Formats: sequence, C-alpha cells, structure tokens
Amino acid sequence: MATISDDERERRIRELYNPYHEGLTALVATTVEHFGMAILLDCHSFASIPLPSEPDQNPDRPDICIGTDPFHTPPALAEGLVSAFKKECLTVRLDSPFAGTLVPLRFLGSDDRVRSVMIEVRRGLYCDEATGERSADFDATRAAVKRAVAAGVALLLDRP
Repeated sequence: MATISDDERERRIRELYNPYHEGLTALVATTVEHFGMAILLDCHSFASIPLPSEPDQNPDRPDICIGTDPFHTPPALAEGLVSAFKKECLTVRLDSPFAGTLVPLRFLGSDDRVRSVMIEVRRGLYCDEATGERSADFDATRAAVKRAVAAGVALLLDRP
C-alpha cells in the first residue's frame, strides 16, 4: 500500500474531502428544507476477491451489499432494496462484506429526515477486474441496478 506525506494528506483533505462534504451537507440541508426529507444513496463497487486491506476476508461475496445505519436507514428502504435486487436474480447481503452508510456529520444520529443506505455492486458483475474494461454484462447489470434501486426507493415512498 502506497503511503503519502503528511503535507499531501492535508492538501487532499483541504482541496478534495472538505469541499465535497461541505457541498453534500448543503445539498442535504436544502433537500430536507424543500422536500421534508432527503434520501442518500451511497453507491460504490467492490472487488470479487477481498483486498488485503479489507477487514472481511470471506471469499464468498454477494453480488450486492446493502450497508445500513440503525438511525438513518429505515427498515423499509433496506428490505425493499434487498427484495428488489433478489428479484433481479442477484445475491444480496446486508452489511456484509461492508457495513454502514454515508451521513453528513451535521445530521448524523440527530435528524431522521435524512435517510441513507449504501449500495455496493461487485465489480465482477460488469467489468474485467484486471483491466477495468466493461464486460458483455455491463448494460444488463446497469439496467438491473437501476430497476432495483427505483423499486426499493419507491417502497419507502409508498409509490408503485
């Protein structure tokens, strides 16, 4: 694992991390003010084989990992996403191999109008993990993820 200098770390925090999180916090605040709530979809991908730095070294990895927060992830959202991804014939686990979800610190644990869930997609579903090139399944995987997310969020919002 490459290391960076303290100066480089501080530069990255100042120029990248802080502006991103300040912008996200402002967007969430505006969304809550305008709509009465905000739903954050914290989306990532993960390797098919655990990286050495990952705490969960279980090689049996699902297609989709749904990360939750006990305060900010309504059960209906997590359950709706799990059900929707299973309908797409994808294997799904809650909080495994990754757990948690992004919530701006201003709202963390204090404002239940801010809802958040993490959606992790296993990279082997849509690309050659050695090269990053899209696989033949890229478009189908993208469509399945889009349908599942729409269905899962619709359940939270009580929409068909």
